[in-house]
Amino acid sequence: MEIRARSFIIQDNSVIEFMQKNHIKHIRFIADLNNGEACILVKFPDYSKELTFGKQWMKVIYGKRGVYVRTPSILKPYVGKNIRIYRDIIFGDQFELFRVVPVDFEIKGPFSSNRRLSMNVPYFSKTAYCIIPRKYILEHVGIEIFSSKLSFNRTDALVIDSGYIFCRIFLNNPDNGMLIYTLSRCTNGVRARVKKLSEIVSEAGKDLSNFQYETTIHDSGYDLIVFKEVELGS
Repeated sequence: MEIRARSFIIQDNSVIEFMQKNHIKHIRFIADLNNGEACILVKFPDYSKELTFGKQWMKVIYGKRGVYVRTPSILKPYVGKNIRIYRDIIFGDQFELFRVVPVDFEIKGPFSSNRRLSMNVPYFSKTAYCIIPRKYILEHVGIEIFSSKLSFNRTDALVIDSGYIFCRIFLNNPDNGMLIYTLSRCTNGVRARVKKLSEIVSEAGKDLSNFQYETTIHDSGYDLIVFKEVELGS
């Protein structure tokens, strides 16, 4: 799919069917991070609460070849570039329609949210991934990380309650225990879906994505990554 100068055309049948079923008449485009990679989130309003629609909401037109909106300003610098769209049914939020992912280019910010995540240090995404960016890998670990695992078994409810999360990168097999995750490659480096850790953090009344990188402690056989909780807006 190519970005056009005037009209953004949605031709995905599953997306169109969902829009028609839910009588969606407005959408908005938001730059964000998707598991360490830049993307555009496309959302629709909560019509039970939205009474008026500002400039951020774009009217959609249902046509024979698809659903049309005018190309948003956030995508105009990339006219002529190729993209793909997909619906994240499992991890998307309630009013997320689909995501726009670049194919042959990179989307530049500004990125939404108060997380202020750096793309150069480890961080947690809102979809419960721990992402280890490429630059951090080269500076701290090396390519051995591609056969390594992440272990959070030094983190328990007391540690989380005190505002910290500890993560170890094992180049060899880690000790047996819970909260050990296999890494997989992503565009920006490697990542692991830390679902159980996210559940433990939620049970403590906290948000995993509010734990941000603090420091790295080097030790024999592994590196200990320290995440510290920060308050929204800090």
